[in-house]
Amino acid sequence: MSILDLLAEAGGVYWGRGTGPDEFVARVSLTDAGDGTLVMEYEAWSHENGLQHAEAARLGRVDDGVTLVATSDGASDTMVFREGEHGVFGSTGPERVGLVITADDDDLTFSWWWPDEGGHLREQSRAVMSPVRPTVTAPPLPGQVPDVRADSPADLAAAPGASSVAVPWPGIVVLAGPGTGVVAQRLAERLSRAAVVRTDLFDKAVRGNQAGAPDPVLRHAISVAVVRGYAVAGHPVIVHGAADRSDHERLVAELEDAGLAPVRLVDVEDGEDYGEVARRLIER
Repeated sequence: MSILDLLAEAGGVYWGRGTGPDEFVARVSLTDAGDGTLVMEYEAWSHENGLQHAEAARLGRVDDGVTLVATSDGASDTMVFREGEHGVFGSTGPERVGLVITADDDDLTFSWWWPDEGGHLREQSRAVMSPVRPTVTAPPLPGQVPDVRADSPADLAAAPGASSVAVPWPGIVVLAGPGTGVVAQRLAERLSRAAVVRTDLFDKAVRGNQAGAPDPVLRHAISVAVVRGYAVAGHPVIVHGAADRSDHERLVAELEDAGLAPVRLVDVEDGEDYGEVARRLIER
């Protein structure tokens, strides 16, 4: 496993202290770029000098290995590193520079290596940081349509997944059981705003003498894309459709995999009033 795999699961903002030629305060932001790469922004601050170093880097897999590309001020000073041992990166260019990244449950450590006055490669700067908060996606402007692009139906759900979306209460509610249409409408009417998504309509939208049988994979992909669009715009979403509970369970898993939260699967008994469903949502 590469350090990339660990960092991809530990996105967020980190702060800590560093030592080197001078003591400093370090800040790192790790963000999943949504294309299989991880963006890292590193800053070193001191009371005397303010921002004394800033750099942006991208980590990703190239030719069966992990490559890190870093810059301090743009393309003019780009350096390329290749991971050898776990978390140990060496420059592929003429520079004798190394970077060692370690991560555990509590801390993230960056160690920069370059030659000393005698030409010996040694650790010259180290920063140990702790997680402070996750990174979040800024909400769209009023009336702004989320930018969703995809090349295939399977990509519809994954394309916008560069980062997670926190959905306002009650979040994304997936109703399972008979009579969910009435419950969904009445729940939505009693919220300040909410979108109601009926998933089986996506099957019915495909017409023609070559349309074939309903495609659950396509239905779920479109459902996730539509739900995410409403969620990014700040709307809670109530989802229902003519499907069995196992189908709803799979949809819940796909919504969570797309970075949406919270997602709740709520069973509605035959003849159950929307008020009882609302009470259960409040108590959870």
